[in-house]
Amino acid sequence: MTAKANRHPLTTAFARLPATTAPVPGSANPFGVNLWTTSLLPPSRLPEFASAIRDMGAAWIRDGQSWPAVEPAPGAYDTAHHDRTTRTLRAHGLSVLDVLSPAPEWAMTDASLPLPADLRHAYRYARRLAAARPEALQLSNEPDVDTTFSTGDAHAAFVKAAALGVRDAADRPPLVVLPGFAQSGPFQDLVLANDVVPYADAWAFHGYPDPTQEGEPTVPGASEEQHALARRHQAPVPLWMTECGAFFTARPRQNLTCAQQTRQARYLVRSFVEGLAAGNARQFWFAAPPLHDDGVYFGLFDRDFAPLPRLQRLRGPHFTARRRPPRGASRATPNRSARVRLRQRAG
Repeated sequence: MTAKANRHPLTTAFARLPATTAPVPGSANPFGVNLWTTSLLPPSRLPEFASAIRDMGAAWIRDGQSWPAVEPAPGAYDTAHHDRTTRTLRAHGLSVLDVLSPAPEWAMTDASLPLPADLRHAYRYARRLAAARPEALQLSNEPDVDTTFSTGDAHAAFVKAAALGVRDAADRPPLVVLPGFAQSGPFQDLVLANDVVPYADAWAFHGYPDPTQEGEPTVPGASEEQHALARRHQAPVPLWMTECGAFFTARPRQNLTCAQQTRQARYLVRSFVEGLAAGNARQFWFAAPPLHDDGVYFGLFDRDFAPLPRLQRLRGPHFTARRRPPRGASRATPNRSARVRLRQRAG
């Protein structure tokens, strides 16, 4: 809407919001968002932002911190800031998936880059992160798009060392989540060939539409590809899509247009529903904060840290999602379908 105030045009957006209902409990809610508080969220905004995310219907947060900043020298840990972030998120009813970042320079050699040369550093760092008691810990982010000479077998050794660190952190340690692979291919195949699945509680992958596609984004086939791969490896663990999103070009210092917000909200709902139907146990949108990266806007919130109006109008992510066996099937039958009831609200 555009109006004139004091002879100057004022452009804004608004939505009439329906009454809020109680979010689905975390244990039954597969919807999450990427946050990355250290880079994208001022600490003073965290409590209000966490409350808004919870009210939106999300139950999980995927977050992370810089290993080089946390451990600038061997054994010299400073996780206080991130530990406070984790406690704040959990106090607002959100479950936390923490992510290991690349190793600090002091831990690497030219031959080991981007992994620590001594895998005991990975073990100790993962054990330290697990001690903060996030609900889950993911062992790396998109290692298959790394530009160094790292190989899948070397990364598998890193994954095993970090997983052992998580297991040894407590009697009831966080869930261990495999790296979020950007795509299926030789790197992931080599990691899996080195028997990493027995070390993990969940399989992870990412999926985005073609960034060059115009108009309505098409949901990629990443979920179907990864479920087929998991079946070939006889992996007895749930599959988590730890990143999904869409590419919308944004003007400098501007929010998405109303038309872009509408397409984003529709794609969020469609990709989430199709992911559940493919069998994903959890799915995380990238990202919640107002993230503008290389001309592309990914966030569900505007630059003033308020939910985008079109998203609020649709209430897309506020789901009641329940998995049920197909009609006529026994309860023991593996369920590849999902019935999803969207809480559509008039307004």
